[in-house]
Amino acid sequence: EVDLGGTAGDLEIGPGGLWAADCQNDAVHVVDPLTATIRGSIDVPGCPTRLAADPGTVWVVQGRAGTISRLDPIELEIIETIDPGIAAAAIASGSLIITDSDGRVQVRDAGAAAIDAEFKVPGSVRDVVLVADGAQGPIICVCSSAGRACYCWTSPPRTSIPKAPGGSSSWSSTTCASTAPAPSG
Repeated sequence: EVDLGGTAGDLEIGPGGLWAADCQNDAVHVVDPLTATIRGSIDVPGCPTRLAADPGTVWVVQGRAGTISRLDPIELEIIETIDPGIAAAAIASGSLIITDSDGRVQVRDAGAAAIDAEFKVPGSVRDVVLVADGAQGPIICVCSSAGRACYCWTSPPRTSIPKAPGGSSSWSSTTCASTAPAPSG
């Protein structure tokens, strides 16, 4: 058991151990899972809620601030903060996929944050997840409030606004089981 001093939110395996978002204390902690000790902490203002990591990079979404920051896993500090309005993030094969609540999806180079592709899905984005890293590349799914659907692709569309599900060969759509039903009444 590791006492983080606050409530652990998102957890992600990344460089140097297990990374834990702690919104209560505006911090991200790096935990050594073998010794159950905190290796270090980074002050991250704006309520860190979501983490995305690969072997060399860690990104954190700040829920209250609506931003995303790249963290230095060696120096344990914030390197840069970008894009107000961010809702969720994931990393796949060196690409950072970030979304906002208006349905905008950006695919960026995880190391440099340069935009490789940007497009919009219908409705507001609720989550983005790496489903698998298959033979054709990563399978990424974005869950949207529009029709409670998930849009999945193996290669991100390079157009500004992709066609509706079924209208583009790179997209497929399915019911998003992890998305809560829309409120009634």
